Amino acid sequence: MTLEGHETTFDDSSDGTGEERTAVSISYFPHGKHMIGGSEDKTIRRWDLQAGKETGIMKGFEGHSRGIRCIDVSVDSKLLASGCGDSTTRVWNLDTGQLVAGRFQSADGSWTGGFSQDSKKLAVNSYCGLEVWGIQGQKLDVMQE
Repeated sequence: MTLEGHETTFDDSSDGTGEERTAVSISYFPHGKHMIGGSEDKTIRRWDLQAGKETGIMKGFEGHSRGIRCIDVSVDSKLLASGCGDSTTRVWNLDTGQLVAGRFQSADGSWTGGFSQDSKKLAVNSYCGLEVWGIQGQKLDVMQE
């Protein structure tokens, strides 16, 4: 199955690679029936895997200044975390698209992230190490270099 929807964008990175990119990060919903993808085109899209088609660009999710590098869906499928090349991570309500927490500012780049089982913490891997953020208090709990 080929899932289409993200625009191809030109990578104008400072390293001069000039590669074309589309979806950079994907995540399955815990129930396994949907997949969500974040892209260099700064959009987040959702696909229905049983129907094999896109169920649309997610609501809102405005705020990242660069492409989305990592995403994760909470265990209860209510929250979405998105990390960006602008070194920020945000947490969104999947139903409304409203910002729930963040902008969590990493020292240098947000590349991967993941919710804790209770969705109260978010782990973010940056160039400088692993950060664990408390979502409700919006503070850095742990920094491991």
